[in-house]
Amino acid sequence: MRYLILKCCLLLSFQCFSQVDDIETSNRPLDSTFMACQRGKIKYNGSTGVCVEEVLPEWDKYLNKNYQLLLKKIALHKNKEVLKKSQLAWIKYRDIEFQNIGNMAYGEGETGSFHPAVTALSYLIFVRSRALEMEAYYKGYQLKE
Repeated sequence: MRYLILKCCLLLSFQCFSQVDDIETSNRPLDSTFMACQRGKIKYNGSTGVCVEEVLPEWDKYLNKNYQLLLKKIALHKNKEVLKKSQLAWIKYRDIEFQNIGNMAYGEGETGSFHPAVTALSYLIFVRSRALEMEAYYKGYQLKE
């Protein structure tokens, strides 16, 4: 069991840190805020969690802003309903996935100082990805002429 938990934690950390490269090289203001926070708090062991707490609500606001803009842009009622269903399903998935991320990071109660950072970063990457998807949907949606 311990081996399985270790494998899951390693998988989560590889997933997180492979996507951190995108955050580090991004010119998006929220990514810059996160990286500046990380640099400013590098000596503090819980810095990743603190920095995620700073930008995660902002990514959520950005997601919701683009969702609302897209809803206004969509003309057909049936297409709006599909978008609403999609977003509600994503929210349910997010809640379950956050629980799963926590379970995978903490397993059967064994933890270390690295686990909170992996968990927090996983949450950030998850919400950031959906926010960028919603932004792409909004920017790419074409009204039928």
